[in-house]
Amino acid sequence: MKRQLVIATFTLGVLSFSCGKDDKDSPNMQVEVLEIEDTRCPNGVLCIWEEGIAVDLKAMADGKIDTIKLGSFLGQSRDTILFGHSIELVDVEPHPGMEGDDNPKAILEIKEQ
Repeated sequence: MKRQLVIATFTLGVLSFSCGKDDKDSPNMQVEVLEIEDTRCPNGVLCIWEEGIAVDLKAMADGKIDTIKLGSFLGQSRDTILFGHSIELVDVEPHPGMEGDDNPKAILEIKEQ
């Protein structure tokens, strides 16, 4: 079985990938970022709310669809397993208050199990 690691940085959109044309156990998969939430405080600012990041994802493989929210807020998980792949929310960039913070990007690590 071929192993694949995908580290993707993208804004709202779809990432499609395959773990190999000859590997019948490893279906093509698409991951779509539906929403990015970032309530972290800008550097140098004292905030009184819960800071965190969260990303709403939709994963599709073999005609099946599943949605999940990954995040750092209380009660949320930063990783999950969908369709034989582990998906981890690594970070959201840039940090609030930095240049480009109006167009955040989710960094996901996707590994075949």
